[in-house]
Amino acid sequence: MNYIGKYADFLETFLKAKAPVKIVLDVSNGPAGLVLEKLFKDRAGIEAIILNKEVSGEFPAHGPNPLVAGAADEVSRKVLEEDADLGAIYDGDGDRVIFISNKGKAIDPFDAFFLIRNRFQPPYIVDVRALSEFISPDPEIIEAAAGRSYIYKALKKENAQLGVERSGHFFFRDFFYQDSAVLATVHMINAVSALKKNGQSIDEVLAGLGSLERLPEMSFEVNDGEGVLRRLEAHYQGIPGFKIERTDGITIIGPDLALNVRVSNTEPVVRLNIVAKNRKMLDEKLIEIKKVMGV
Repeated sequence: MNYIGKYADFLETFLKAKAPVKIVLDVSNGPAGLVLEKLFKDRAGIEAIILNKEVSGEFPAHGPNPLVAGAADEVSRKVLEEDADLGAIYDGDGDRVIFISNKGKAIDPFDAFFLIRNRFQPPYIVDVRALSEFISPDPEIIEAAAGRSYIYKALKKENAQLGVERSGHFFFRDFFYQDSAVLATVHMINAVSALKKNGQSIDEVLAGLGSLERLPEMSFEVNDGEGVLRRLEAHYQGIPGFKIERTDGITIIGPDLALNVRVSNTEPVVRLNIVAKNRKMLDEKLIEIKKVMGV
């Protein structure tokens, strides 16, 4: 049976491009290219340039993790060279995707969520690293613990149509509540084509989302992860205007910044996500937070 063809036929039912789109896809020598090539072959209105499509477990082009520094350099350059509307880079097994703007810049998965969310009915599921209560307070956004299984369970519980995890997993009710990087790409193409029809680009829309400063997730080796969380809680619970939550690790939300610190289940590390109103505030608070954490 032609499973790739059947999968491509299924994905095609979601493709609703309203204007021509040029997209550069770096499949990282993984299997996603087999599906993407079938889906976009001779597709009117969509020009798909696929990079590193030879499937190889040795990943000769670059490592299989799209979040590692330098992994997206090739696709970013190609987006600019081709004057493409959108880029994407997939992980080794093709279930995660990081999108690239028309200016060659990586798009945070939570920003990608805001680009496609109006194509789905609420509620929406995001993981705690979104710090959504600070960035975009919205009762229709429900936070869950970080991790594929937690997003999946929350999606099913709420019967939600869309969920996202910061690592690049996008979940869909129409995909059995599971994650699909290729289906996320289809929905992003739909969003980009709608923007183009209105004379807009992704970069312009992203610029309008606000001027908040966010850092990539940081990991710190520690001997006592729970002790780190207790020190953070003790420090911030006495400061007026700060709210503390314990959905996953500790989330601290203040008037000018928010952070989440989680203890790894597999390594002696804690993981920090932080966002602030501006870069000066971010840099200053990061020093303070690291001091409290003892790292």
